[in-house]
Amino acid sequence: MRVPYPWQYYAGMALVFGGALFLVLPQAIGGLAWESLVSTPGARAGWLVAFVVVGLIFTNTAVRVMKESARRQGNKEHGEAKA
Repeated sequence: MRVPYPWQYYAGMALVFGGALFLVLPQAIGGLAWESLVSTPGARAGWLVAFVVVGLIFTNTAVRVMKESARRQGNKEHGEAKA
């Protein structure tokens, strides 16, 4: 059975990829407005941890939503499971 990805999945992925761009672009293109926020290795590491942790929270929530959606859809199509 096919279960669509919830919005939390896409938000988590966008956050991780957006965070990567946030960290890499100032090194490749000078003069960006947020360049001073990621100028030291410690600051970059802090931002990286923040982006990855929040991204993982979103994607883990998406997995729980998908499981619940699959369970409901399965119960609807095949009836309640007998324990």
